[in-house]
Amino acid sequence: MAVIRRALLLLTVAGAARAQTAAVPNEGPLRALYGLADLQRRAATVAASRDTRPEVKTFAAEMAAWREVQLPRLRDFLSGRGIASLDMTEDQRTVWQALEPLDHLELSRRYAEVQVQALDLEVPAYEAALASTDPSVRALAEEMLPTLRRVLDRARQVHDGVKP
Repeated sequence: MAVIRRALLLLTVAGAARAQTAAVPNEGPLRALYGLADLQRRAATVAASRDTRPEVKTFAAEMAAWREVQLPRLRDFLSGRGIASLDMTEDQRTVWQALEPLDHLELSRRYAEVQVQALDLEVPAYEAALASTDPSVRALAEEMLPTLRRVLDRARQVHDGVKP
């Protein structure tokens, strides 16, 4: 059952990113990432504030703090391009609603899993943005990628430490 839930979560997050990418052809990948980043901020805030494993709590606090800086930067970038609808997709909200009521070890595991899956989508999308013909899109990707790569590595370590 847990394997099915993990596969469903990955498909839900990936599907949401693909759906938003198709909706806004030029800025779709970056717009889709806003919802993923917001989902991760919310998840990190909850994991940092609840009774979770110490390594999860520490990582979540760091992620929440970084996302609080990253999201306004991304929101300003997108709104400057006329993209104002930056809410999480319905699928992303579903992932959030399933994660939010959890606590203890279950929250630790699901939080780490969501982080890895979302970052596994985010990093390649920003890497693809490096090939954009728009210099500001490339600059944004160059700005975000070093941190995202580091936190993905850290998320994988945290996830490995809490896997069943």
